[in-house]
Amino acid sequence: MNVFSLEESFAIKTILESEEPTILIIKLLSSFCGKFPEKSTDLMDFIVSLSKAQLSIKTNKIYEYDNAMRMLLVSRYKSNQVKNKFSFIAAIDVCKLHFPNGHCEMHSEGEKRYFNDFVQYLKDHKDEYIDDSWAIDFGCNDYLKMVLEKNK
Repeated sequence: MNVFSLEESFAIKTILESEEPTILIIKLLSSFCGKFPEKSTDLMDFIVSLSKAQLSIKTNKIYEYDNAMRMLLVSRYKSNQVKNKFSFIAAIDVCKLHFPNGHCEMHSEGEKRYFNDFVQYLKDHKDEYIDDSWAIDFGCNDYLKMVLEKNK
């Protein structure tokens, strides 16, 4: 574990809280590489390794969120199908994210039921939603049209 002295901690805090921490870190790295060229390769390898580790952590977090959303979607279907205006409007953002291409072919049976309920409600009420000012203002009009087109 790396333990910093009080002075090191203060210097790090000052850099990270500055207006342009990235520029200061780049300058610090440039100075280090200029002063210690023989150690530059090790430093760059460490930066690449650190970046890969952080990317892996973020990727795993995305998978966790995706799995949680799938579970939420399936449990939501069981308890609250898309059957009224409120549940339809709440489902639009979920469907835009989870079914961005306007179809559900590669999804679980529960997800398919949820999306198909969404599509059926949209078909039954398309005159209320398509080209309506709120759908245009909230950026979902094109998605709703695409869903209708792909699910005739």
